[in-house]
Amino acid sequence: MVGYSSGNFGKNILANTLVYFVIFYATDILGLAPETAGAIILAAMLWDAALDPVIGFAADRFHTPFGKYGLYILAGAPLASLFLVLIFLLPAQSPDPAMALLATLFAFKFFYTLIDLPHNALLARVSHDSRERGTIATTRFVFSSLGSLSIAAGAYVIFDGEGGQAARFAAFAAVAGLLSLAAMWTSWISVAQADRAGPAVHPSFADLLRGLAALLSNREARVVLIVCFLSGASIPLFARGLPYFAKYDLGAENLVAPALAVLVLGQALAAPIWNRVSARLEKARALVLAHGLAIAALAIFFLAPSDGGPILWTAILCLGAAGGGMWSLIWAMAPDVVDLVEHESGVRPEAVIIALASDAMKIGLAVGALVFGFLLDAAGYQAGAVQSAGTLLGLKVIMTLPAVIGSGLVAVLLLGYSLSHDTHRRLWA
Repeated sequence: MVGYSSGNFGKNILANTLVYFVIFYATDILGLAPETAGAIILAAMLWDAALDPVIGFAADRFHTPFGKYGLYILAGAPLASLFLVLIFLLPAQSPDPAMALLATLFAFKFFYTLIDLPHNALLARVSHDSRERGTIATTRFVFSSLGSLSIAAGAYVIFDGEGGQAARFAAFAAVAGLLSLAAMWTSWISVAQADRAGPAVHPSFADLLRGLAALLSNREARVVLIVCFLSGASIPLFARGLPYFAKYDLGAENLVAPALAVLVLGQALAAPIWNRVSARLEKARALVLAHGLAIAALAIFFLAPSDGGPILWTAILCLGAAGGGMWSLIWAMAPDVVDLVEHESGVRPEAVIIALASDAMKIGLAVGALVFGFLLDAAGYQAGAVQSAGTLLGLKVIMTLPAVIGSGLVAVLLLGYSLSHDTHRRLWA
């Protein structure tokens, strides 16, 4: 469980380096307009989303000597790490930084999908017990939090170090890439036997389409997909706004790192608690509670004075605690849907189903990035300039209101979710 879960460290340190920093890097280092940066990130995320079902179908059709998923992880990990470095290296040296950023993001997204989707789908093979999957999912999230803490540590150097900031971004990306590579290879090796020993079936394209139709016709499966989209489109806007908030509202760019550290610390501390709550109350109900806590924390953050006082930091800590449930529990629910679809259709399209859930979240992230860029521009943001009071208020609205709306919609959707631990156990039996 620990070995498999360590892969989330490797994935998180890659993906969240972009979530936290790439739009700031594009506007304040490369000098791109916010709407241009948002459009580039949207295009890269849509490309990423298009790759998921292709790789999902391929993974479900073929079985290699490295198991169903091993070859993708072993080959994709070093290339994903390499292109993370190039994202923060080539555009700053290019005569056309926008196109260079787009090209390197496209390449990174391809290789990242080769490790992300198979690693997520492996959970359906590592365990067949709904409660145990919840435990594994929260353990994975602890490793995700360690990845984010590493990013927060890197932020101390990026935003408060010596030398050019562009060079500091590239140096951190190189360290993150090496750590990710070690974690991803360790993760697959830890569960290689389970991967190889899993069903070596080769369903036809028609079989996979039948499984896909069963997925889309099932209410619980549709709820999981919509929750993935709404979560990706709304919640990350808070983290995207933190570098701007620290630099322009608090007036202290070096507070980016501690703000991220507090956010992630809340996630890590709360993950074991969410595991216990989901085991007792069901995953969907625990997820509703997590989104409720997020709404409360966002409201406190918005109303708190921008003076760096304890109320502000408490709100960030509580939002991190909510994130510990929001991001771990949804991925504990997705493998249960795999079993449900197999029960209804007789086909087990593991990677395709996980691909659709991942797609929904990535499309949400893409839409959120585009919206963030346009809203930042609409608020009157000017890179490197003194921001007006209206712009600073607009920034807090951008960081909080979309996330509140998204969490509220998720909570309403989950109230009727019926795939419980007992129901799942009967399906698997």
